[in-house]
Amino acid sequence: MSIDRGITVTERNFDAKDVKVSITNADGSVPTVTGWKSTAGSLNGDDAAHTANIVYSADGHYTFSVSYTDKAGNQCKQIAYASGTVASMDFVIDKVKPVINVTYDNNSAKNSDYYKAERTATVVITDHNFAADSNHIKINITATIDGEPVSVPSAGKWDKSGDRYTAKINYVNDAFYTFNISVTDLAGNASDQFAQHRFYIDTKKPDIDISIKNNSANKEEVAPVIKYSDVNFDSEEVSITLDGANRNHVDISKMGKYSDIANGQTFVFDDFEHTKEVDDIYTLTVTLTDKAGNTRTETRRFSVNRFGSTFELDSAAREINGQWIKEPVDVVIHEINADELTSRKLVLYVNNSPLTLKEGTDYKLDASGGDGEWYQYTYTVFASNFEKDDAYRLELATEDRAGNRAVSTTNEKNTKVSFVVDKTEPEIKYQNIEDNFTYAQENMTVQMRISELNLSKVTVYLDEELIKTWDGESLDEIIQGDQLFEFDVPGTSTSAHTIRTIAYDKAGHKKTTEVNNFYVTTNIWVRYFNNKPLFFGTTGGAAGIIALIIFIIVSSKRKKSKAAS
Repeated sequence: MSIDRGITVTERNFDAKDVKVSITNADGSVPTVTGWKSTAGSLNGDDAAHTANIVYSADGHYTFSVSYTDKAGNQCKQIAYASGTVASMDFVIDKVKPVINVTYDNNSAKNSDYYKAERTATVVITDHNFAADSNHIKINITATIDGEPVSVPSAGKWDKSGDRYTAKINYVNDAFYTFNISVTDLAGNASDQFAQHRFYIDTKKPDIDISIKNNSANKEEVAPVIKYSDVNFDSEEVSITLDGANRNHVDISKMGKYSDIANGQTFVFDDFEHTKEVDDIYTLTVTLTDKAGNTRTETRRFSVNRFGSTFELDSAAREINGQWIKEPVDVVIHEINADELTSRKLVLYVNNSPLTLKEGTDYKLDASGGDGEWYQYTYTVFASNFEKDDAYRLELATEDRAGNRAVSTTNEKNTKVSFVVDKTEPEIKYQNIEDNFTYAQENMTVQMRISELNLSKVTVYLDEELIKTWDGESLDEIIQGDQLFEFDVPGTSTSAHTIRTIAYDKAGHKKTTEVNNFYVTTNIWVRYFNNKPLFFGTTGGAAGIIALIIFIIVSSKRKKSKAAS
């Protein structure tokens, strides 16, 4: 597009070279005057007209002036401009639209147009004839939070650098923003339509509220409530996890239900089941990330503890539990609890007489746990408490921070520790038989007494042949009735006998007692030869024979007398 302007000189004696035209362009090239055309006048020719055109094709800031002196030396005194002409001597030609460019210092968006930090917009308008006023530049900014209008930022001062005009807009507050701009320069050129900018500034982390107290010990109802929200809530970016120290990861999908609230949700747990397996130390973790990428994580650690402590014996204690032992050993009891203990009492019953044990003197306590781990207590009861032969029983009673009381010997805890220390071997006493004796009987009932109440078995060997065993009910009957142990030795052998009795007790002792070189027989010759004083006093000649006859007669009479009775 170009602008044509004409110059007309009315003169009878015209010469084009006498027309002085001065044109300047501060911004570039200047046009030239070309193509003078003349039109003859009437009469004397004073109204003859001479016209030339000036074509302004380049944008620029122009000045224009013209003067004329005819051949007779007459100088033009007045320049007349056509009606409606403006800026005839100083004017601007501008055919270029203003150019708008908007950039931002923060382009790190999530979900296309959500920003979690402030943004500064730099608005650059390129135009030679820019005017920074409300008549020529229209900036429209809106700001809302959750649909409600809030204050908007404004453009700063316009800084000029050549044809570039720059202003900044600082978006520092959280809101949903729209931005639009249009520019018209002084020449009336309008900028191209600007595509509206829309974006969110969200610098705040989401809100999370968990009802259960951190590090709490819970015995009654346990039903945490979780509330979480954000003005730019994203339901796909919610994570709720529950982990137990013993149960590991716990699936919560069937432990409660979700419901919607303004800009968020709630999750309400059902009461944790009242079963022993559910007792544990839990870590509840809730993480929410909003659409701008702001993340908040809240964690609660708590215990569910409705059944209190559990007790366990170490292998050595299990081995002696309910047994009779020959030598005392340290007794170790382990106690495990989700919560810290607040009190404890360890009692030793000696033949049912209670004795409260003292830590550091009678037993050692080692404790560990806490910080998300179960508490573990190890009680080592010293063997020195069990030195005497007696019946012993241990009972541990504790209370935890949740208020649970536990006693190791109750049925539900089932950790009874009882045993008998028996360092003494059984003592076997034969009542009616001795070494080196001959008993003139057709059958002899041997009697024994064994001084041991905790016998497990008694065996009798006659000449290395097992002839009698007492165990089980037969043994219990004798012990409970305080009876003698009896067995028979028949008088059918003329050889010397040996009896070996072995008594076993429940503590593991084994006692052996023997009777050697005795006879049970009615044989006169065996009896005679084993009656040493008689035998050696009668071994000489006839006297010996007479003595032997007398011995036989006397013995025979005794036998008959016994038979008659």
